[in-house]
This record gives sequence, structure tokens and C-alpha cells, in this order.
Amino acid sequence: MVEELILDEEKKKVIGIKTSTGTKYGAKAVIITTGTALRGEIIIGELNILQDQ
Repeated sequence: MVEELILDEEKKKVIGIKTSTGTKYGAKAVIITTGTALRGEIIIGELNILQDQ
């Protein structure tokens, strides 16, 4: 799960996310949803993780 947004303070934009495991992912764009739109799935590139609901 995403725990934190990584911000570029100078440019005032989101540049990535930090997960609950501490892993950081840089991104050109971050899409924020409630999770129900993705049926509880986390999608990172080709990796799909189905979360218990």
C-alpha cells in the first residue's frame, strides 16, 4: 500500500510514492483512487497484487 507521496517542493508536484515496505517508486504521473475503481488491486507495471477486502 502507498504510505506517502514523494514531492518536488521546488516544482510543487508529485514525483513518486513510498510504499508501506519502504520501497520508493519515481513516476512522471501518480493516479490516486479509492481502490474500489481497481477492485482492490495494486498495479505496478506488469505486477498486479490483489488485496483482501
